[in-house]
Amino acid sequence: MSVRELLFAKGLHFIDATSAVIFFVVKMIVIPVAATIVFLVWCTVKARSIGLVVYQPSSIHGSSLAWAMVVSLMACISNSATLVTNALDFASRARTPSAALYPQLFAIPLTCSIVCLMGILVSYSSQVISGEAIWLPIDLLGRFLDDNPSRVARPGVHRITICPT
Repeated sequence: MSVRELLFAKGLHFIDATSAVIFFVVKMIVIPVAATIVFLVWCTVKARSIGLVVYQPSSIHGSSLAWAMVVSLMACISNSATLVTNALDFASRARTPSAALYPQLFAIPLTCSIVCLMGILVSYSSQVISGEAIWLPIDLLGRFLDDNPSRVARPGVHRITICPT
């Protein structure tokens, strides 16, 4: 660790935590949401449409479709397991019981659904762009840089990849 890095790290200890709340809100909420929306729009523009994913017929039917839905539902439930175990922490800081109930009841499923929908749309647009479904955003961003990237692609990929998640 260099002297400059050490002084910077030690200097952060003198910042009051309550005054740094705005920094953490921007860092952990605003920037990742903006980067995700920009990534979705960028993929949609490169694919020239997201309408095909809505009108595309299902490729599986019957019990295979049912089991795929069960597996997907279990993945969504397991994704929220941490939030369920922290529900008491949310409730302990609430002034009234409804102050903890309604945000958990509506905000958590809504935001998880929006994130899942954005992931589906981005991965579908990757299938239109490259011919195969790419589920990892980093791999898709790497594909944007593979074949003769434009002047906008490099800084765009850089800004999306450095966002905290």
